[in-house]
Amino acid sequence: MKNHLSNRAVLPLIIVTLLLGCQGKQGDPGPTGKTGANGTNGTNGTNGATGPQGPQGPAGTNPAASFINGYFKGVVSGTLQNKTTFTDSINFQYAAGYEYFVTSGSTTTLRLFRSQFPVPQGTQGQTAEGNSSLTLGMNIVNFGASNQTITYNAGTLLFFSVLSGDQLLTISSSSPDSFSITNFVYNTTDGLLTLNFSMTSQSLNSTGNPLTISGKFSGTVYMTVD
Repeated sequence: MKNHLSNRAVLPLIIVTLLLGCQGKQGDPGPTGKTGANGTNGTNGTNGATGPQGPQGPAGTNPAASFINGYFKGVVSGTLQNKTTFTDSINFQYAAGYEYFVTSGSTTTLRLFRSQFPVPQGTQGQTAEGNSSLTLGMNIVNFGASNQTITYNAGTLLFFSVLSGDQLLTISSSSPDSFSITNFVYNTTDGLLTLNFSMTSQSLNSTGNPLTISGKFSGTVYMTVD
């Protein structure tokens, strides 16, 4: 009975041993599988800190620079309609175009114009409302000679100045009662003209009272060539 049980217990071991002994060699690795789909992008990181401000760039050109030609500088003084006296300065540097002498016989005419702010070219003697300006016209007899004389031809002052708060001084004047040009010097090499002027109006101005405009002009004036 004991020997019979031992043989039955050994039999499975023999079968397992035989199966293991009959196992074949391990096969080669199979082919690589297909690449999987890309993953989703991650979220963006936070922005970095703002860098320091760069240096200021060079100043741009003045678009009205071509209209700047010398100046009218001087003083306006008089009495307002309310009998208040005043004195104010003028400094006008914008021309409206080329200025030149026009000669006919022994008489040469010249009209000078300067305004506080630029005006369109070709509008000499005309400015927009609120733009102060001075027009000075003259007749020059025997131009450049020792017996040269200068007389009034035309002249208009438009003057605006803030007095205080919302008070704007507005003055217009033409046809002065007295007119004088002194220290008239013209340089034929570079065309620079300099002169001193003075005009007085007793009543033909917007104040209705005496008004004096005086000062100096400097600017380029041309001789025409036919």
